[in-house]
Amino acid sequence: MPKSVYEKVHDYYFSEYSRLGTHQFHFFSRHYLWFKDSVSRKHLDRLRPYILGTTKEEINERFERKLSGSQNKKQRVHQDLRKPYIEKYPLIEKYMKCLLHNLYMHTIYGKNLSEYLTRHIETQDLLSYRGQLLEDPSALLTLSTLAINFLYTFDYYLEQLGNTTNKLDPKRLLSIGLKQGKDIKQKAPALFIYYYTHCIINASNFYANPIQNHRDIYKQMLRELELFITERYVDISLDNKFEFLVCCKLLNFQSTLETRIKHEANHSLSTRGDFLIDIQNSCKINRTFAKSEHRNVLYLMAFGEENI
Repeated sequence: MPKSVYEKVHDYYFSEYSRLGTHQFHFFSRHYLWFKDSVSRKHLDRLRPYILGTTKEEINERFERKLSGSQNKKQRVHQDLRKPYIEKYPLIEKYMKCLLHNLYMHTIYGKNLSEYLTRHIETQDLLSYRGQLLEDPSALLTLSTLAINFLYTFDYYLEQLGNTTNKLDPKRLLSIGLKQGKDIKQKAPALFIYYYTHCIINASNFYANPIQNHRDIYKQMLRELELFITERYVDISLDNKFEFLVCCKLLNFQSTLETRIKHEANHSLSTRGDFLIDIQNSCKINRTFAKSEHRNVLYLMAFGEENI
């Protein structure tokens, strides 16, 4: 019996993982947190010395590297639109990387690095950025993942420090999307989708925990995204579509788009190997095996239940 597209993609990534390079941690951490499989766990344990470090000096060095590195000149998508806000918040990406690292090391390896992070970044500086961003809707919508990841992972960090007051209110983020999202919808559909999906993903601490609070608000975000993706379907990447479906799974939200997206996925295998690329939509970026990792691990997560 021939393999399904799902089986082909799954087997290809697990057999060719060495070609992923620095994308390995992303792939195996998401796959493990979603499926709790032993193979991904073994790979994460193998990567632990490189990602976390084995001494206090190495742990500190990981933060120092993230803070001293140059800004990402290839700012993923819509760099032109994001540039004014990255200039306005020049440390946003570095702060976000440090806060994400703190989150991942806790959820994946059980290592609380909050005391290390406190030595490298003043909490007041993070509070200042948080306050400014929440009063700057255009920046939130345009920075999208950078801003949303920063806000939620900063909340996680504050909880580690024992500060559980004045938590982030997702209702405010929903309201910003509803009232002021029209412009970014037209200019950059991907940023609008990532804005909402990353609220939901962050609410699960990047798949580490079930979403228990504000579920109605997050489901409203999904309803807005479902309408938007339906209207602009051909302009939306598979990456965006799979991430949307993963968010649906997180909230037990049955989307009318699932069958349509699955059909597109089944006709989107690359000719270079058993991995998915954008073929039936207008988004033709990240078509190599390694750079397609984000898209493909989301695909495995989105359709994994029916293939287990």
